[in-house]
Amino acid sequence: MKKNLYTAGFLLGLTIFMSTLDGQVKEPSPDMKIFASEQKPMYMMTYDHGGLVLWGTDHFANYLHSAVDWLTRYPGFKIGLDNEAYTYDYLTQHDTVLLGELKGYIKKYQGRFGIGTCTYGQPLSQFINEESNIRQIGYAIETDQSVFHYRPTVYLMSEHAMHSQIPQILNGFGFKGAIMRTHFMMYGYNPNYNSAIGRWIGRDGSEIPAIPTYKGEGSGFGWVTEDNLILTRYPGPECNEPLEEFRKKFSNIDPLLATRVDDSGLRQEGLVKEYEGKTGFRWILADEIFRIFPEPKEEFITAPDDFHVRMPWGYCGNEIWNMSRKAEVKILTAERIAALELLSGGNDHEKALRESWKNLLVAQHHDIQICGILEDSRRFLPASINLSDSIIKSSMDFFASRMKGGNLGQITVFNPLSWSRNEWINAVVILPDDIRNFEIRNGDEKVPYEIVTYTHIAGKNRSLMNLLIHTEVPALTFQSLEIV
Repeated sequence: MKKNLYTAGFLLGLTIFMSTLDGQVKEPSPDMKIFASEQKPMYMMTYDHGGLVLWGTDHFANYLHSAVDWLTRYPGFKIGLDNEAYTYDYLTQHDTVLLGELKGYIKKYQGRFGIGTCTYGQPLSQFINEESNIRQIGYAIETDQSVFHYRPTVYLMSEHAMHSQIPQILNGFGFKGAIMRTHFMMYGYNPNYNSAIGRWIGRDGSEIPAIPTYKGEGSGFGWVTEDNLILTRYPGPECNEPLEEFRKKFSNIDPLLATRVDDSGLRQEGLVKEYEGKTGFRWILADEIFRIFPEPKEEFITAPDDFHVRMPWGYCGNEIWNMSRKAEVKILTAERIAALELLSGGNDHEKALRESWKNLLVAQHHDIQICGILEDSRRFLPASINLSDSIIKSSMDFFASRMKGGNLGQITVFNPLSWSRNEWINAVVILPDDIRNFEIRNGDEKVPYEIVTYTHIAGKNRSLMNLLIHTEVPALTFQSLEIV
């Protein structure tokens, strides 16, 4: 059929030319209209999803070389990398040879080989807190710029890192657009739209140009979007649907974009070979999309419940999620108290804070959490918590040393939240054995307390007491309680 259309197109072109000489212009035949419409390019975009978490450096190197081989063999082919940014930090410290090789390929295949890394640890974004969402993207951009002197301008993901506040965050980081697609929908999927491009409007009214998941392309747990399926498995036993069928199914979408962001081991050279130089099909990288596509007009207004998620709660006894949340609380507390210390003329803990954050962000990796990689979670999360604890202790010591205590001791309390707290707090103190009755005071006021446990320290003439103390502490305030 395609050969016949080419023939018809040539003959019709000749007929129009001859008729023009006769002073007549003929209406193109239906065959010619079909041929003309088929010349509109269908865009294809493919990014290798991977990195070091779960896969390791050997796997990364093997599929990097595979991608480069394809770039060499197929001049029209383009491909990008969707690794966690932690990969590049790790290579900077531990494998500069492989990193140098990667940089060389980016330079050699400029415009055809790109970096699409948009998060530091590839999290499932609805299951981390607000500040982690910000740091995941911010630290990724910072790492990309530091290592490659480049940053991605289009937000794209393999697994579910979407929610209704993403436009607000992306605007803050200067992104030009987003691909609102979860290519592997095991743990989440997005709303669908019957449109080529639109203005993705977030919860706060922020908006950003976005390519949506088309209606009928994919909206269910446990599988992949239809275009991702074709670009990973065609031609092969799992998929016999060519891109022509995808274009036919979504013929109402113009321009049409088929995207793949999936495991680096899931791509078919047969597809690249089949579409190399084929009229009507064109590979692009993410940075090209919003230069090619028209200005968005349709509104994609999204609410929180438009993004569907699930999580295997109870997996690994919830150890990974619970420890991740503990690490988030620790570092936010450490960051606040460290900022106050610096403003008060104390030490700068920025380096340790960044290291703590990066350990946490890696541990929020979807594979660590949903594959239960306890070896990694038990390495990164305690490292983050320990660093945060050391910062908290150092900063608390700084302030405690500048505040008045009682003759028996001092308890320094800090409220890291932006509202006043009136509640019972836990404190552990060591007092001489012969002290049985004491008061806790906040200035001239007695503070209620209860002794929960009392343990004698052998040979020290001291006792360790676990106390519950009831006090009110204003927002972001230190309080010194005197033991008298």
